Amino acid sequence: MLAIPDFKEILLPLLNFAGDGKKHSVRETEKYLSKHFNLTQEERTQLKSTGAETLFYNRVRWARLYLKRSGLVTDPEKSYFKITPRGSTILTKNLSKIDLKLLMKFPEFVEWQKKKHS
Repeated sequence: MLAIPDFKEILLPLLNFAGDGKKHSVRETEKYLSKHFNLTQEERTQLKSTGAETLFYNRVRWARLYLKRSGLVTDPEKSYFKITPRGSTILTKNLSKIDLKLLMKFPEFVEWQKKKHS
């Protein structure tokens, strides 16, 4: 059984990675996180059912999107993201995880969720 983390498990490690304040590509972040989660070669290369991309890369992209919609990261340029002051503040809280309950405290995220589900 493959142990590929879901996007919610990726949220905090991704934000921690961005905590250096530099801009990062999703590909670079995927490589870092695959080591963080000790993924095997098989887990790193498992494709989604559509075959379009790997399952783990897809989940990293979703985690980044959720952090972006919460105002915790921003996109300084295409295919890159960077932590925001809000994201840095979250890291100072030494949380054990970032979950949807936390993200729902941010108005931009709530608004995005409403649009997504309407």
